[in-house]
Amino acid sequence: MRDLGTLGGRDSVARSMNNNCQIVGNSFVGIGDPKPEGERAFVWTPVGGMTNLGDHFEGWSKAIAINSEGTVLGWRLRGRAVCGFVWSQELGAIDIVGEGGRGFFPCAINDSGLVVGEGDDSSGKRRAFRWTREEGLRQLAVVDDFHPSDVDVHGNILGNVYMRPWTCPYLYNAITGVLLALPFVEDHHTSVKSINRSGVVVGAAWKGSWKHSHPLIWRLDCMPVPSE
Repeated sequence: MRDLGTLGGRDSVARSMNNNCQIVGNSFVGIGDPKPEGERAFVWTPVGGMTNLGDHFEGWSKAIAINSEGTVLGWRLRGRAVCGFVWSQELGAIDIVGEGGRGFFPCAINDSGLVVGEGDDSSGKRRAFRWTREEGLRQLAVVDDFHPSDVDVHGNILGNVYMRPWTCPYLYNAITGVLLALPFVEDHHTSVKSINRSGVVVGAAWKGSWKHSHPLIWRLDCMPVPSE
């Protein structure tokens, strides 16, 4: 076990790591009790230690993911709204702002730089979006209340949809535009969380509360999946 340290504050948390042992998370700066406005995104490497990625932002920031290319995904306060950002050593930070300057909340990034997350449309409805540096922000052509959770190297986007009375898992392919319902547990909420490059998905099922939940695994090579 190794202590990664902080950015000068009392607390820090690591949230994601890539295959190059680059670690991202958030740390408080300044002495005394932690305050929300004192939270900053960081990237840590075995050679360089902890680097403050949010030092030039006007408010708090958090790093939530990093891909194999070293591109960091995070959230930050931009004015009065929360926006996403990506950071790389070559290009620095690029903001991902929702439609009309509204908030955007990213959740995952793949190795090609495809970001998925949620933001409000012009009517105030929370929608799922994708973002790339070349194309910008685009709304996903999925059912209402699709909440993305992860994206793999093939552009497969995991998500969950609340379909009264249960939550059900789905897979949307950003290349083909095909939406596929995944198997679920009858009379249970069934939720997917993460997918790896081999098409293995993990999630959980529960009924009334998380006090009695079941971890689950799906293998996409055992079912028809939209492909390029």
